[in-house]
Amino acid sequence: MRDQFTDGLKRALAGFRAFSPGQKVATSAALLALVIGGIVYATWHATPAYAPLYTNLAPADASAIVDKLNSGGIPYQLAAAGTEVMVPQADVYSSRLQMSAANLPSSSQSGYALLDKEGVTTSQFQQQIDYQRAMEGELDNTIESINGVQSASVHLAIPQQNVFNDGSSKSTASVLLGVAPGTTLTNEQVQSIAYLVSSSVPGMTSDGVTITDSNGTVLNAPGTSGSSLALSATQQDATQQFDDRLSSQLQTMIDATVGVGHAVVTVNGSLDFSKSVTTRKSYVWSKKAPPVSLQKTTESYTGGKNGTGGTLGTTQTTNGVTVGSGGNYRKTTALVNNALGTQTETKETAPGQLSKLSVAVLLDKSAKNVSVPAVTSLVNSALGLQKQRGDTLSVQAVPFDTTAAKAAAAQTALATKTAAQQQAHQAMLSMIKQGAFGAVVLAVVLGAWLGGRRRKRRPVEDAPVEELFAAQEEPAEPAEMEPVAPAVPHLAPVTNLSEAAARRRALMDVAERKPDDAAKLISSWLRSREG
Repeated sequence: MRDQFTDGLKRALAGFRAFSPGQKVATSAALLALVIGGIVYATWHATPAYAPLYTNLAPADASAIVDKLNSGGIPYQLAAAGTEVMVPQADVYSSRLQMSAANLPSSSQSGYALLDKEGVTTSQFQQQIDYQRAMEGELDNTIESINGVQSASVHLAIPQQNVFNDGSSKSTASVLLGVAPGTTLTNEQVQSIAYLVSSSVPGMTSDGVTITDSNGTVLNAPGTSGSSLALSATQQDATQQFDDRLSSQLQTMIDATVGVGHAVVTVNGSLDFSKSVTTRKSYVWSKKAPPVSLQKTTESYTGGKNGTGGTLGTTQTTNGVTVGSGGNYRKTTALVNNALGTQTETKETAPGQLSKLSVAVLLDKSAKNVSVPAVTSLVNSALGLQKQRGDTLSVQAVPFDTTAAKAAAAQTALATKTAAQQQAHQAMLSMIKQGAFGAVVLAVVLGAWLGGRRRKRRPVEDAPVEELFAAQEEPAEPAEMEPVAPAVPHLAPVTNLSEAAARRRALMDVAERKPDDAAKLISSWLRSREG
């Protein structure tokens, strides 16, 4: 295999030597371009992708981290004016572990790690200050973990707890946020930050937390009712989603009737977000249950015409029974206390109930199949509008102004055409480049092939000129034809046309390559002939 490689290399070198100067230059340029392209591709492919190791670093931390990376032989790049260190993506996590083992970045160790430095001789005031700083550092790290927040700085104002503090002084906090470019914190995120801070500090409420961003915009402050703002934003989002859903459904239904682009639907719903609780209490009695208590009284009297103790000729009524001169007195009393059960029903209405709905439909009068009564009936049936609730519906048919739509369509068509032309132009340039490269390669290959053929076809090009004109001692006598008389003395006779043509080409080639030698030989030949 080694000999084959050596033979192939020798043939390639021999073929290259047979090239003309122009072919050698073209071949060398093509090989050089291939080598440079391969080197560039290998370099680009071998370049690792970098990812942030740490961001928003202090200068001291950035310097310490760079020194640690240099000592470990890890490549790095600096970005964001030196506040961001980037390492190859494959080395991010291992590098972070190494930096953490070296307590880097040290500025991030501002949480409860500060309390590790305290000793037995630390004063109470110093302990309180260190505790406050530790809480601020922990809150900084917690808030920075929220998406969209690049940096956070928390300052706490905690009143000193002593016997003279009556509890009227409340703890407060201020938070400065560094937001990522192009990011806007929502009201829910701002309120969550306020809740995180207030829940971490004793005696602090969310209203005592002031939050601002790096642009100086106040996001939350005492008296702004951040929770109310967040709730209001949520209610607005819910209302907008409700309106969009109904509008989309109606738009799809009407477009199927009058065609796309010939109807506009607007829905405005009023949602009741109040929460109400209704409690109803009722008493139930079961006939099968035994009574709790039972009292029964029965009296009976049977006598003469005149009742004892009564007045003659008078009557007496007792418990609804009349006792007269004829007697027959009776008294019956029954008292039953049945067991009663209590049933309590609590009904809680969820917020977001629809209180009113207003719908407006605008139809294109110039479109086909436009029927205002039909569309009105469809919308009423689809939404279940209730007049007693105050729902309203308006359907109007007017001619649409299509000027803007036509202009937009023309611009879209022009942009599409321009994009297609640019794409075709780029494709043409790419084809031209590929064709040119292919032509260069083909020229190099063709030149090498022609050079090889030419070298093989001229095996006598390095022979002396005299040998080409040497005469044969005995002319060959062909078997079937007479020998052709030589056109020049001292030349051997030829026996066929192919040999004569080859001899003629060889003579012409020698005359072109070595004109001086050929001229001298012909001159000497002429002089010898004249003599």
